[in-house]
Amino acid sequence: MNNYCSFLKRLLPVVLLSLSVPTASAQDDDDVRVVIKVKHDHFFGVQLNELFRQLTISDPTSVAKQNPYLFTYTESSRKSSRGFRAGLGIQARNTSARSNVFGTDTSSKVFAIQLRAGMIWSRKLSAKLVAGLGFDVIGSYVEQESKNFNGSFSDELKTKTKTGGLGPVATIRYQFSNRISLGTETSFYYESGEQKNEVSFFDSKNKISQATFNLPIAIYFIIRL
Repeated sequence: MNNYCSFLKRLLPVVLLSLSVPTASAQDDDDVRVVIKVKHDHFFGVQLNELFRQLTISDPTSVAKQNPYLFTYTESSRKSSRGFRAGLGIQARNTSARSNVFGTDTSSKVFAIQLRAGMIWSRKLSAKLVAGLGFDVIGSYVEQESKNFNGSFSDELKTKTKTGGLGPVATIRYQFSNRISLGTETSFYYESGEQKNEVSFFDSKNKISQATFNLPIAIYFIIRL
């Protein structure tokens, strides 16, 4: 009996210690406050110029635009101020008209998709202004068609253009708040590719090599996600 009591005396501290371990761990877990530090900012933009143009009833020019990126996305590191940016432009237009003078029906179609992706480095110029310098890789496919028909003769032209290129870009945006901004950009892209023309029953192909300077006239409405 004495041996049994002695054993219990030695066992009791061990049991109490083992029971106290989970309790202490649970208490420590309750006291830990997890702080999530945001390392990157994400921005989504819509080009107001292009949005308004596509929502209008008529577009007399009916050609693909040089700065067509309707949607943009930018990811920027808060630590290094470097980030990734991308753009997507989709254009689709089908117009027709009839001349009362000569009795000629005309129609035009435009379908275009433009993509870009690149790197951007941003820096605050003031509390409200943020400027950026970057470099983009771009690609596009444009299909345009026009027809003239006067009842006895039809004149038809189809053009398909594929290009790819690259170039530098400069951006600036004004922050109205922590979430809302307006921005614009200027870019200088060099592009090369091929253009295929179908005129009535005659086909031709041309090589394209061009440099395009886009003025900072596009206005982007930007939201920080």
